[in-house]
Amino acid sequence: MLSRLWLILLCSTASCLSWGKDRERQSVLLRDLSTTALLTTENTFSDAQGNYQLIFTEYRNRTCRPEHFQKLRKLGSGARGQVWRARHDSGMFVALKVMHDKGPIAYKRIRAEEVFLARLDHVSIPKLYCSFQENGQTVLAMTLAEARDLFDWIYEQRLLPRLTRRVMVQLVNVLGYLHANNVMHRDVKPENMMVTEAGHLYLVDYDHAFMTEAMLSTPCGTLMNMAPELLRREPYNNGIDWYAAGLVLYEMVMGVHPYDRIRDRDGMLERAARGCPRTGDRLVDDLVGKLSHVQMRLRWSVANGNWKDIITHPYFLDGERTRHLRINKVRERRAQTVELENLQSHRTEFDTQASTRAKDAALSANIPSNGTEGSLAMKARMVRLQLSELKKTKAEILRERTTVDLLSKTETFKTSGIYQPIYTHWNGRICHKGRFSNWRQIGNGATGTVYYALAEDNVTVAIKLVENDELQAIRAEDVLLSRLNHPGIINLHCVFPYHDNVALVMPFIKGVNLLAKLSQGIDSGLRKSIMRQLVDVLRYLHSQEVWHRDIKLENLMLSEDNKLYLIDFGLATINGLDSSFVGTETYMAPEVWKSNTHSAASDWYAVGILFYELLMGSPPFQWVENAFDPSRELKKACTKGIIPLTGHNDEDELIQGLTLLDVEQRWGDATLETIRDHRAIN
Repeated sequence: MLSRLWLILLCSTASCLSWGKDRERQSVLLRDLSTTALLTTENTFSDAQGNYQLIFTEYRNRTCRPEHFQKLRKLGSGARGQVWRARHDSGMFVALKVMHDKGPIAYKRIRAEEVFLARLDHVSIPKLYCSFQENGQTVLAMTLAEARDLFDWIYEQRLLPRLTRRVMVQLVNVLGYLHANNVMHRDVKPENMMVTEAGHLYLVDYDHAFMTEAMLSTPCGTLMNMAPELLRREPYNNGIDWYAAGLVLYEMVMGVHPYDRIRDRDGMLERAARGCPRTGDRLVDDLVGKLSHVQMRLRWSVANGNWKDIITHPYFLDGERTRHLRINKVRERRAQTVELENLQSHRTEFDTQASTRAKDAALSANIPSNGTEGSLAMKARMVRLQLSELKKTKAEILRERTTVDLLSKTETFKTSGIYQPIYTHWNGRICHKGRFSNWRQIGNGATGTVYYALAEDNVTVAIKLVENDELQAIRAEDVLLSRLNHPGIINLHCVFPYHDNVALVMPFIKGVNLLAKLSQGIDSGLRKSIMRQLVDVLRYLHSQEVWHRDIKLENLMLSEDNKLYLIDFGLATINGLDSSFVGTETYMAPEVWKSNTHSAASDWYAVGILFYELLMGSPPFQWVENAFDPSRELKKACTKGIIPLTGHNDEDELIQGLTLLDVEQRWGDATLETIRDHRAIN
């Protein structure tokens, strides 16, 4: 029996080795096929095991393996995968694109990306070094572009005319190169264009690209940048790329997409039929009109057949001269038009009393609106006053509600499909992205990204961008951070919509979170100071019947002068309002694991775990991270209520009291003086 088992094992090992060699032989054979064959022969997309069949697996005559790369930092993530900054064992820095999608459709996209990045050769196209499999996922190692996507350039800082022209010249060149090789990109948009600080462009994401000389009919791409023939499901050629390039130019110049208020195909068709809106700059309008012509046969470079003629357009040859002055005026006029459209759309949202108050405010301003010179600016002031009054009234109506109402009445969360802010004003003025400049990313979390920015008078602020669908978390921070008042809680300045996100503006605190501080070392005096401040913040929160529900090192900020701040109230709730299973597993109390029951005692349990971590450098149950099912093992460990001793008598007494299994006996609000005066933190 034993010999038979060994025979089975040997056979299995041999078959695995044989399968691995077969995969490598298959990759070598596929490299000899033409690009068209690789993109269209679907039986080459996967191997016998159902995994994606790699092609370009070697770099410098060596097959790439996961162990050849050290992941350093995550650069971004999306629905289909992640991008990492990594270092090859040769010392070269690369970008690793990890794609976790599986199936025929996903493999077709991966094949397009792998083949085009490997075989196309242009300075504005990232180069593929190799591909490999890691934990069943396909990984592409490619050129690392120290850059940001053009979308961020457009919406976070104004693009100077010189940089706009430079980016546009490179876009025309790379599209010309692609089309000369019969390749259509089919998803040209700012999010797929990476721009370095020096202004160098990389056109990325080739999963929709295709190589053919014939017309195609399969619709693909991003709705807002689709050419009319794509929207009508008609056959198309590479003219769709030039159409999208024209829209990108408009967006760079104006700071807004020409059709950014339209979200459906019929609306896009109707608006596109009228042509791209005017920018007020004759040369820009002429170039955009030629690139984004409604009729495909009249569109550059389909009409003239030579993309190089585009580079000779006067727009690229014209100096800056007074262009920036004209564009600034056009931006102002565009902003006035948007405000007027917003006013019309918001009027239906409010009751008769609010509309009457807005009209009275406009009349009391005594602003003339006749045809005299300068009346456009006067009308714009009146529109701004009316729109501000309407929005303020909506926010005022909500602010009159109780905290419980605002956190529980989900019907108040949205207006016109986007989050409805409560606290919209700061220093007497409504907040919007134009009030902030010099945006710089400083942090990234599960629900959003944090930026450093400058407000008026060079006041530094932190702006947290949260996705618009995280409504409960946004509302919690909007309301609680505005209504709570404690020196250990960072108050909210204001909230405003920002594209598909919601921006929460608050004071900028220069410092680090406790997880980072712990890695630098925390002495006994600082540890005691941290605990005393945390106890005081928690005392205040619970006196307001607010449970934080996610106390951990990452959610505690320590300023340069060692002042402690409790942050991230996205999971916070009012006593008894919500019983969801939320929080960070390592800090969850036993009653949360057993019955999803959060209370003030659950926060105190997390404080006990955190104190242990400050003492020992790691949480008491970290060892279960290597278990087959970490969540289940962690639950078993913490529900036993056995916290290992640290060897410090006073500290162990406090930790054991804060982490008792019995919620009624656990130290907390009822024994606040005992905690506050305990020898372990004094």
